[in-house]
Amino acid sequence: MNINNVAKERHLYSFTDEKGQYNTELESALAEMEVVASKIFEKINKAEGPILISAQEKSELSYFLAMQVARTPAFRDSLKQQAAEFAKLHMQMLVSNKDAFTHAVNEAKKEKPDMPDISFEEMQEFIFGEKYTIEMGNKNYFLKQAIQLGDHIYPTIMMKDMFILKSKSVEFITSDYPVALIPHPGVPAFYGGGFLMSGILIPIGTNTVLFCKNPDNPKEPQKKDEAISLGYREAPPVQVREVNKITINHAERFLFAASNDVKIKELFDKTTIPKRFYMDSPFSRKK
Repeated sequence: MNINNVAKERHLYSFTDEKGQYNTELESALAEMEVVASKIFEKINKAEGPILISAQEKSELSYFLAMQVARTPAFRDSLKQQAAEFAKLHMQMLVSNKDAFTHAVNEAKKEKPDMPDISFEEMQEFIFGEKYTIEMGNKNYFLKQAIQLGDHIYPTIMMKDMFILKSKSVEFITSDYPVALIPHPGVPAFYGGGFLMSGILIPIGTNTVLFCKNPDNPKEPQKKDEAISLGYREAPPVQVREVNKITINHAERFLFAASNDVKIKELFDKTTIPKRFYMDSPFSRKK
């Protein structure tokens, strides 16, 4: 999909009140943040070598990147998926113990005395059969959760070193899930692959990608007006294609490019939506 032909989804970041009316304060705040970030991106996209930005600009850029993670529909859907999986786990745990199940039913009947009777064995068969789906509603809750998580991601990005990758020939692409985590090859698996231990890759222009990595020698936080150097490197075509491959693998539904590329479209058509959350249940009876 060409970036110039993208349709705007309305009220994507609006809370709704009890009457179903939209509150657009968050949308307005995000729009203001985009205006600030766009000026920094313009400076980075024009770079032909290492550049200096202020600590204030790095802070604004880091917050924008954090929100680029949290504000995507895919991220919110992942939060819903996690909540659904934990609900399923709780139900499996509950029907694994008859006393706990009986107590839960008795407590529920205090609130809903007309609740139909169901035996422990029947409920066990239903829950472990997993022939059901759990739909998590309350869009306001998950929007709030996403924005709060963005606040937590921000300082992790702020402490990383930032580098500009520039392509002189092959174009970069981006997607509806633009921020990709790149696990450090030297980090043991038990540390996980979250924002703290991973590199962060985000395309910010047709010929520019921003890469954030943990510093080799961590320093004290910079003062507001202190100058910070952004490293610079020209990316050869093979590296650009590798970055584009990562972007394709992280995409949810759409890719955005400045020009048509049949090969990229063919590759994207072969991929599936990534599963962003995994949880194994110790109670599951699936083999």
